[in-house]
Parts: sequence; C-alpha cells; structure tokens
Amino acid sequence: MTRVFVSGTALILATLLTQQVFAQAAYRVSGQLELASDNNPDDGFDFVAQYSSGFSMKFAVPGGQTLIDNVQVDGGSQTTYSGINLTDLSFDNGNLDIVDSVVPGEFVYWDRADFSQHVLQLSFDLGESVIRIVFTADENNSDMAFGQLFVPATPEPNIGDFDPIQFFTAVEASNLFTEPQITIEAGTNPFGGSGLYVGDLDFQSREILVGDVNLDDQISLLDVAPFIALITSGQFQAEADVNL
Repeated sequence: MTRVFVSGTALILATLLTQQVFAQAAYRVSGQLELASDNNPDDGFDFVAQYSSGFSMKFAVPGGQTLIDNVQVDGGSQTTYSGINLTDLSFDNGNLDIVDSVVPGEFVYWDRADFSQHVLQLSFDLGESVIRIVFTADENNSDMAFGQLFVPATPEPNIGDFDPIQFFTAVEASNLFTEPQITIEAGTNPFGGSGLYVGDLDFQSREILVGDVNLDDQISLLDVAPFIALITSGQFQAEADVNL
C-alpha cells in the first residue's frame, strides 16, 4: 500500500510540476538586529538574550488584494488590503520556526500628506504578537520607490497593487526609503516572552519558486524525489508547500 501511495503521489506531483500550476508568489527576506528590549524583566525570560541576532522570514502573495478599509489620517488616505500570508519566521541564533504556519496579513498604504511621506506597511497579527514591515519614502521619491501605488492628498483609496519583488530584490531600492525595517511587538505566544525587536531589512532576497524542491531554479521531474523525501521526513521547505 505504501508503494502504491508514493507512486500516486509522484504521478500527481509530476503532473503539477510539468504543468507549472503554482500561481502564487512567495518571497524570502532577511535582516539584522537594530534594537531589542525586554518588556518584562521579572518574568524569568531574557528576551534580549533570546533574540539578539538577525532574522529571516518568508511570506506569500497568493494573488489579488481585497480592500478592507480606507480612512483619512494625517491629510491623506490610509488604505488597508488583505492578500498576504506570513509562512515562516526564524532567528539566526537558533530560535528557529517561531512562525511555521500560515498567518494571514494586511497591506497598509498610507499617504501622510501632512508629513510629505508615503508609507507601505505589511502587518501580521499573531494574537499576543504583531509583526510589521514598514517602508517610508519622501513624497518626492514616491514614484521611484513605490510606482503608482498612491493617490496623494485625496480621500480616494490608495491602489492595492503591491509587487514584493520590487522591494525585496532590488538592492538600489534601499536608497529610496527612510530606514526600512521590521518591528516585532512580541508576546509570550509564540516568542516565549514579552519584548520589542527592531531589525533592518537587507534587501537581499529572491522569489521562491514553489515546486523547485531541489533548488535548481526550475520546476521539473527532478523535484519529485526530493519532494517525497521531504514530506516523509516531516520537515518544512517553502518550495514544497504547494497547498499554501
């Protein structure tokens, strides 16, 4: 029975791989610690010691963003869309898989006209913890930094057409933003203690090719055997997460 099951799995996966029907885009991003602080030094958990290293994370954009809200703040529109999933968060000092399941998130496009700023925020709510990635650009650099995502100084919703690869693979983009960073307001679940983590983004990322399990930058039948080995081992790899 096991042999028949594996063969069936291989056949189904081979069909998917050869047809390349993985529509969603997935991305990696990493960065370095800028600041860590412990919110409760009396709880017996040393947050700073546990999270004193760089980080890496993965997220996916399944395709299509849905408008949730649009309000007026600081002279312009603050527009919120759904349509992004956090799939993994780990730290370089061995705190692996802090997040290892799908966490739905939101895009916030904020035209801060009173401050001559445009802000793009990716936000993930984990219940006791919140993770935010924030890009801020002077409005004079907005078109270069964001393209045509904003409708400045109007009550109209900003345009939800975020392309992560523009931000996470273009090294030169780091010159367009004011301190692009990740902020984690951490709670006991899932971080083990309460604290604040602020990190710099390094813009050294690439798109994850879902289905490319052997990491050769293409989808082919050579990915079938690594896929089967991975699912039987119970380990996680973003390239193999075909039902994300």
